[in-house]
This record gives sequence, structure tokens and C-alpha cells, in this order.
Amino acid sequence: MKFHEQNFDNLPGQSSIYGVVSLPNQSTKKMLITTLLGKVFCCEYQKDASTGIRNTTREVPLGNLPSKVQLVAIDCCNSKDNGLIVALTFYKESGDAFLYFYWDVLSETEHGEKWNIESFQENCHSCQLDFSPLQLTHYQITTNENVFLLMGCDKRCHVYSKTCIDSQVSFGEVHTEEFFPELKDLPALPTYLEMKPINKCERLTCVGYDTGYVECFIVSKVNGNISKFVSNKLDCPVSQLLVYTDFNYSAPTNVPDFIKTHFPADNRSEETPAASSSSPKQQTFNLIVVYSRKQASVFRNVLENHFTDRIILRDSNKYDVVTCCDVADVNHDGQNEIVIGTYGPRMLVYSFDSHLPPGTHVYPVWSRTFAHPVLKVKFIDLVGDGIKEIALVSTGGLHVLQHDVTELLKKCKQRMETLSKMIK
Repeated sequence: MKFHEQNFDNLPGQSSIYGVVSLPNQSTKKMLITTLLGKVFCCEYQKDASTGIRNTTREVPLGNLPSKVQLVAIDCCNSKDNGLIVALTFYKESGDAFLYFYWDVLSETEHGEKWNIESFQENCHSCQLDFSPLQLTHYQITTNENVFLLMGCDKRCHVYSKTCIDSQVSFGEVHTEEFFPELKDLPALPTYLEMKPINKCERLTCVGYDTGYVECFIVSKVNGNISKFVSNKLDCPVSQLLVYTDFNYSAPTNVPDFIKTHFPADNRSEETPAASSSSPKQQTFNLIVVYSRKQASVFRNVLENHFTDRIILRDSNKYDVVTCCDVADVNHDGQNEIVIGTYGPRMLVYSFDSHLPPGTHVYPVWSRTFAHPVLKVKFIDLVGDGIKEIALVSTGGLHVLQHDVTELLKKCKQRMETLSKMIK
């Protein structure tokens, strides 16, 4: 596999491991990146008639934000009635911590989507925090609305829900057990939360702690039954958790224009063959645990094997602190690969057979060194051509890596020839 650095944006100030999020279900994919200097930047690729596709990274016009703040975490989701909701946490110069919510901040225009400056000024709700905030995320509850979950240094998970009375929108903290009873009493300081729907009736909740301890819960949304299994303590913080499946069932985020032109929507299926032939219950869920100072591990089929079937990602802790991970079909073989980011500063790619015996050590198949420590790595189709790029946020800025075009064309040609033979 080959990647080329297509673009680098030097951001004024570094981000954090909780400071990067991709916008959900937008016509063009965007990424929001916070900095410790109190600014948020939006990265996207735009089509221009004269220059073609070009990268733009612009500051988001946040309103009502005090001066001299340090942003900690950011998250966003779509709301049925209030459009895009952006939530972020920060510290003021006095040391006080806050959680801000903005809604209806992105509007459609004839030239595409545009940030609504007036909405940032008018549609804002603030909550003062009496604890130090960590990760900020969201989850869709049974009412098809999202609630936000904020991990705190007070060893609690705080849940915030939206209310709307007489067209007045506000956000407030609710009892954790109202939506997530498994998160009511946490044994240590939670550093990362990962939640995944198993099917329509169950969800998998995974919590990583500063002790290296990982708790997993299978929660029934019908009767509230909870089954729990835990890992061993490793005496180092968990940097990130990620639940994934072996095979890539996801369809492209955006259908390329040439496909829309030659293959009308009526003739195209919205599902990939793999997705249509496999229900969520048949999928095997694996859990990546990224430890800050230990080797990252993959626990396979956690629903059945819990923490007994472990694959160790060798050398992942060789390059200073391990900060992040993501999963994608990097080499386009239909199977997901694992990408690890380190403070070293390295990016490591792991690929291994799903039939390896438990306890196997696997080595990276590809790596790349950067000039600055890696904070976050995400696979996202920024360009909109159906092929995901690697968006890597380092302490120096944003790196966008694209696949080698020659390599992609060669693979595409091979598959077209195989398809042609099958048709004959």
C-alpha cells in the first residue's frame, strides 16, 4: 500500500485526542478540529470551476465564546428539529470549565453548505461544570434523539439532554441511569467511552479507565438487563477504544458524480452485497484497546469470547505514548485494517488474518514517520470520490494522505477483468 501526503495545514495551536470530529451525513464531508488556543477549524474539499477540487481549512465563527479559553473536546450530531448540534468543552482563564451547545449552525445555500454566523450567536446554551471534562460523545436513544455523554475527572459519566418548551431550546444534565444504567457507578476515572448497537434491542458499551481497566456491558434496551465482563488492570491509562467488524460492510459516503450520471439511482442498490446478506446479529464485533504505554490489543468477538481471544499489536508502544486508532479497508481487499497513531511520531498499519490463534503477536505491515506527534487519525472521504483519505491531526496541524492513484487504477483494472470473466 502507498500513500502520498496530498495536503498539510499548519494550525495555530495544537489540538487534543478529544478535539477532532467528523460531521455526520453532510453532502460534503467535513472535519472539525479544536485548538488549545480557543479556535475551531473546519476542513473540507470544495469543487471550484476554475481550479477543480481544492482543500479549504477555515475557522468556524463561534459565538458567545469567551476570550483566552482552552478547548478540550468537541462532538456533533444531527437533530430532527434543530439541525446540526455542535457541543464543546473548554476552560476559561480563571480555571472554570464549561460545556457549550450550538444548534442549527449549518445551512444549505445554492453554493453548498455554509456556517450560519447568526445561529452561533443566537442558538447557544452554556452549562458550567464543577468537574474537569474529558471525552465528549453522543448516542442515539430510543426516541430517535441524541443525548451527549461527557466523561469527567470526578469518575462519573454526565449525560445531557435537549429540551424544547415553547420553541425555546435548552440543554441540561439528566440522571445517568435514566438512559445508561450501566454507567451509573464507575470504578475509576473514565478516559474513553465506546458504544455500539448490536441489534435493535441491545447495545455494547465499553469503558476504558486510567488504570488500564476496561469494562464491557451488553445492555438490553427492552427489559434493561445488563451483562458485564471486565479486563485485567494494566496500570496505564486507556487512550482509545474502538469496536469494529472484520469486514468492511460500509458503502461509500458519497457516490461519485460519474456513477450518478451513468447509473441512475433507480438502478443502484443503497446496500453493498455484504451488508444486504449479513444482519447485525451475524456480525462479529471486535474491540481495539489502545493503552498509552502498553502494546495495543485486539479482543476478537468480544460478545462471546469477552477478553480471552487477544491479538497483540507488536511495536505499537515502541514510539512513545500510543494516542489513537481507527479502522478502515486500507488496501481495498474487503477486510478492515487497523491504524495506530503514536506520540513518537509514527502511524502504524496492521493487517492480520481473522483465523490467527489467540495470543498471536502481529507486526505492522506499513508505517510512516511525521514531523510532529500524532494526536488523532481518521479515515474519511473528504474529496467525495468514494475513496477514504487518511486525515491525521498532529501537534503541528492537519495532514491529508491519499492512496497512490497508480496502485488504485491497477487494482480497479484487475477487478474489472475478473468481473468481465464472471459475466462471460
